[in-house]
Amino acid sequence: MKYTLPNASVGEQDLAGKFAIVTGASRGLGRGIAFHLACRGASILATCSHETSLKNVISLQKEIALLYQEQNPHNHVAPRIFGVVAPLTESTQCCDSIVAGVKQHFSGTVNILVQNAALQETMPIEAIDEGHVRRMLTGNISTAVQLIQALLPHFSPDSRIVNISSEGARQSQPAPVTLLYGACKAALESMTRVWADALGTRAGMERTTVNSLIVGVTKTGDTVNGLPEGLPDIETVRQLIQSKMEACSVGYRLTLHPYAKYPGPKIAAISELWFAYYWLRGRWPWAVENAFEKYGDVVRIAPNEIAIFGYKPIFDVLMPGKTNDAQAFLKTEELGALAGKHKGFAADTDPKIHRHVRKAMEPSFNMNAIKRWQEPVFHKHYDRFVRKVEEACRNGPINLTEWNEWLSMDLAGDLTFGHDYGNIANGEAGEFLDTFSKLSFWGTVNQVSARFPLLYPFVLLALSPSLATVAPKLQHINSRYIDDRIRTSDSLEHEDFMSSLIRDGEEPPEVDFLVAQSMNVVIGNAEATSNMFTVSVHFLGMHQDKLEKLKTEIRGRFASYEEIKSDNVQNITWLNAVINEGLRLATQGTSGLPRISPGGFVDGHYIPKGYRVQTSFWAVFHSKRYFAEPREFHPERWLPKDHPDYDKTFENDKISVFQPFSIGTRGCIGRKTGLLQAQLMISKMVWALDWEHMNQHEMDWERDLRRYAMNQLPQVVVRFRKRST
Repeated sequence: MKYTLPNASVGEQDLAGKFAIVTGASRGLGRGIAFHLACRGASILATCSHETSLKNVISLQKEIALLYQEQNPHNHVAPRIFGVVAPLTESTQCCDSIVAGVKQHFSGTVNILVQNAALQETMPIEAIDEGHVRRMLTGNISTAVQLIQALLPHFSPDSRIVNISSEGARQSQPAPVTLLYGACKAALESMTRVWADALGTRAGMERTTVNSLIVGVTKTGDTVNGLPEGLPDIETVRQLIQSKMEACSVGYRLTLHPYAKYPGPKIAAISELWFAYYWLRGRWPWAVENAFEKYGDVVRIAPNEIAIFGYKPIFDVLMPGKTNDAQAFLKTEELGALAGKHKGFAADTDPKIHRHVRKAMEPSFNMNAIKRWQEPVFHKHYDRFVRKVEEACRNGPINLTEWNEWLSMDLAGDLTFGHDYGNIANGEAGEFLDTFSKLSFWGTVNQVSARFPLLYPFVLLALSPSLATVAPKLQHINSRYIDDRIRTSDSLEHEDFMSSLIRDGEEPPEVDFLVAQSMNVVIGNAEATSNMFTVSVHFLGMHQDKLEKLKTEIRGRFASYEEIKSDNVQNITWLNAVINEGLRLATQGTSGLPRISPGGFVDGHYIPKGYRVQTSFWAVFHSKRYFAEPREFHPERWLPKDHPDYDKTFENDKISVFQPFSIGTRGCIGRKTGLLQAQLMISKMVWALDWEHMNQHEMDWERDLRRYAMNQLPQVVVRFRKRST
């Protein structure tokens, strides 16, 4: 039976120059293993039981040669595949043939042994005789033992030995005629444990590992033809054991999986539990950062996912696809589950849909739109905020984190579809924000649960009604605002982000489409501005010396509050330094921006098609490799080197890696408007107000920060008062 990997392609040549023996490689699972190892560059000694099967090995060699010829962009040299006849029931002959092949083709060196060949002779229980027992023991146990013994002089350090076992070793057989087969595999597993202890420390075989790979039913001639009449067919047997297949995959994930070579927590290699644990605790960015420190720059964080540290990997993952969708590392589905058939342009995984909607909305985010209609909206909300917090603080300190959430949501609603949610005006969270506050954890639960398909429906049922209904409730509320927006298109107070989609004289898109786009924009704008405002006030309050420098700059530049406009805030040196440092310490892209590979290289590591890879802006922005004193607030690092406040401590900082709004085709569409919002808001606050951080000794920014689907910021308590001078 021909076996070809789905989406087969030449992979990273991490096994180039290695010599692998795969027994039973002429068909089925063995052929698939040989094919996989050859795609990674290993030369193969493929064994079969009969001369007639050698033609299958020759066919495999031709298939590999053709693959390297047609799907090999880096022009790697195709490995050789050699066939050897090695009958299992003749242990001595089998071992002698393999050793002779090793000497002839591999110069006497073996790096990988996969003992896949097995004798699957079926017999009803009542008909088992001595000959059957002898053949089964010889073919499945004696030959395996003698082969490892014969190859001991030929194994090199760091070798890998994989013994293919069976579910039959762990549970009752679906067909009792395979009684001895399961027993032999159980014995092989027991011997595997002994070999693992003994061979890893043997002289000349240091660090060698021995593992069992437990598999289910594989459709071969033996399994199809060997079952007596009246028993279930092979597909039925496969279905009977399907629920146990997760256990079967553990050995594969630890040994032959493309990511098996990468270090990381063992639990992450075999299950999604490590991923789930740290996401549900809200500490994912720190978990990945710590994993980099412990295991190195490439870490396996889930069975089918790795994380790679550094700016080069970020560039390699996010930049491809600008001109060719086939080269794009595709956005994953997990964070795009807010809507039904429409996910919104930021969440949609289809590059064509994303590009089409983004292009339609870009006119609402350019500098012309910002100056024409957005700036008056900014001033309206910021002026009200400055006035209200000063009034509120006459009665004592306020929770700035909460107030910034109110401000950011009011502003986001007004910019998106001309609706002011009224949180600041009313001094409390309205219906939308109250529901929105639950969205972050709901999104994380949804994201984690999606990785456990069998449990997913039960998790959703177990959620409290208020949490389970978050997404539909938000969509319902927003759909009301979209309906109002369409109805009042002829009498708008100002343009908004929906103006690019709802055009005068044209039939508007369907409401569900507009709701999805508006949700994306509201969430993105509200979270970003809330983060920027809160982190800036927090760290300036903790570092009054830096706040004084900013006051001197702002108050010295503007004679009056009313002078603060977009034209004159964009090039204020200390202001921009404070904003950049705040963005670095309150990194937005903390999810790792997971992507699905099209089959390509990331920082020299080949990521097979369909496998996941992610990076970490958080780890880069907090790394000593890129920034001096990375966990401390030092706006000085962003000052020009000729500025009197510049500190040479930061002269080797890699400023070029700082991309807080991400890069590539999915870089933040609102970068310009977001920066201007921060520049205007902070300038107005610094000009009009003095402030004191009231709980700086009780809180710790990093300790108390949580990252779910969005950042959950620490509670920052501040007392504002009118400026004294």
